Amino acid sequence: MDVETIRVSAFMQCFGFGRTKTYELLNSGKLESIKVDGTRLIKMRSARALIGEPA
Repeated sequence: MDVETIRVSAFMQCFGFGRTKTYELLNSGKLESIKVDGTRLIKMRSARALIGEPA
């Protein structure tokens, strides 16, 4: 089963982005996310597209 979303903290650790840059990407719309019960989850297809990896 492929993971479709990832927590912000896991994204930063896995992809090597800092907190400021991650939220800059989220606020600009370059990185798509959803909110579930107050937790922001980043869409993996958006994260992969950001770094140029095939979805």
